[in-house]
Amino acid sequence: MAGTAAPETSAPETPAPEISATGDCALILPEFLQATVTRSMFGTTTTEAWRLFPDGRVQHGRWNAARLLEHRAEGQAAVAGAHAALGAMMRPAPPGGRADSTAGGTAGGVIAAQPAPRRHEIAHVGRDGIRVTGGEGLPEDLAALLGRLSEGLAPGPAARGAMLWSQPAAGAGQIDHDLRQPGCDGAPWLAEALSAGALLVALPGAARGLETGDNAHRGAFAARIAQGYMLYGPLRPAG
Repeated sequence: MAGTAAPETSAPETPAPEISATGDCALILPEFLQATVTRSMFGTTTTEAWRLFPDGRVQHGRWNAARLLEHRAEGQAAVAGAHAALGAMMRPAPPGGRADSTAGGTAGGVIAAQPAPRRHEIAHVGRDGIRVTGGEGLPEDLAALLGRLSEGLAPGPAARGAMLWSQPAAGAGQIDHDLRQPGCDGAPWLAEALSAGALLVALPGAARGLETGDNAHRGAFAARIAQGYMLYGPLRPAG
């Protein structure tokens, strides 16, 4: 109902990754579904993502290829059974229509040459792995569900600095960190950031290098975890 405040929510209570005495990095993400829609029009690319947890919590974010976070919201799903409904929409795309990180896809705003005006992906993260389906366009039933999920969400806390987004992926051509390696492959900050399970988290101080040098021109970075692949990248508050 319009004007009704969304119930308060808290971040997923997922422990930080355990780093053993031998330096092994044991990172297992909590279960969630993520729908990601990328729009490319008039030379501007915008990525919008909804992360749904089994308990009904929803996190939403929208950012552009200039690494600017335009919107952030969170709350409880206004749709009963939303998690199951989104999971049921994970259907194979027609041949040649699949969107994944190795063939263009959304890739957090990285689009293949001559991208479709709109693409979508739905990813499921579970203890047994990551599964991703998607393709060109935006199916009507998915568009309707995402629209309803956005209803009633409260604006997220104002970002006071840089943020880090993440997105499950079917694969990646270039791996920046293999978090299955000892010492989290030199990136315990990334393992800890991902372990929170949140769509958007504060950018760790150790990750400032993502914004400098050649990295400043990259749209997405990739990590290998036990369950599969995760894309990630830095954002700054718009305005």
